[in-house]
Amino acid sequence: MYSYAGSSYIDQVAWYRENSGGKTHPVGSKKANELGIYDMSGNVWEWCRDVWHDNYRGAPADGSAWDNDSKDAHRVLRGGSWYLNPNYCRAANRNDNFPTLRSSDYGFRLVRH
Repeated sequence: MYSYAGSSYIDQVAWYRENSGGKTHPVGSKKANELGIYDMSGNVWEWCRDVWHDNYRGAPADGSAWDNDSKDAHRVLRGGSWYLNPNYCRAANRNDNFPTLRSSDYGFRLVRH
């Protein structure tokens, strides 16, 4: 198991405080994880559809989003960012905020299938 998405060596897979130069970088500039997905650690926090909960008790077991109809609920952020130290970029780390908040180190992932 890796500490970061795709490696235990953060410099291989992530832009973070010490190597980012204080800015985001183009997707794919670092090594992909074993699924071929880039930038799952560092670069920008990734907004998730899931509503924030303090723990995983009661979470959906089928992998679906843990959602509700509340527009005011905090949403999950994952992956850390270029602005933070390596501890925040760990694969197990998550954060939360209001979905209306904008920041230069927040982003989202588009999935095409």
